[in-house]
Amino acid sequence: MLAILNLIDPFEGQFNKILNNGQGSTLPRVIPFIVGQPNSYRDNLSAISNYGEEILICSLSSTGDNVVMWSLYADGHKGITIEFDIPDHLIAENGEYEYGKFYKIKYEPELKNVSSEKINKEIAFRIFTRKTKDWEYEQEYRLLYNEIFYQLDNKISRIILGNRISDKNEAIIRKLADNIEITKARYSTEGAKIVIDETAD
Repeated sequence: MLAILNLIDPFEGQFNKILNNGQGSTLPRVIPFIVGQPNSYRDNLSAISNYGEEILICSLSSTGDNVVMWSLYADGHKGITIEFDIPDHLIAENGEYEYGKFYKIKYEPELKNVSSEKINKEIAFRIFTRKTKDWEYEQEYRLLYNEIFYQLDNKISRIILGNRISDKNEAIIRKLADNIEITKARYSTEGAKIVIDETAD
């Protein structure tokens, strides 16, 4: 679990604060922001609300064959991907704002606009479940929680080894996870893409 300041996206937790009828403070807390909204500025949850520190995030992806993801999050293809299934009842539905649920991230051209004077839990969840389209390749599902540890009863279904994993690390993983399916990511010979072996070596 990570707090927002430790996440890779520098705009995590930020939103566009729209001042109603131009009233209220016009001094931005973070970065001045005026694009078609003269009474607006960019704000940050961690600066104005306890939700910026209370909500912890675990980021997951629904894809295991994205080249950029392997490069950024798996030590340049030397790491691993751990697969597991999320039960349907833990996938958040529209309009549901509950800790311990997994939210499918919505990718939008700009940061979310907020006109409410007070940040409540629903608004905080909406901000944390939106990212700009730059991150759309991640196909992210995000667990929002308010405790450090989260117990998921489902077992690991598969481990995918990166194409560049060292022989030493591969041997360690195969020994530790000898009762789990282990397969490998490979570079396709039919284009610049990754394919996942269907069966373990």
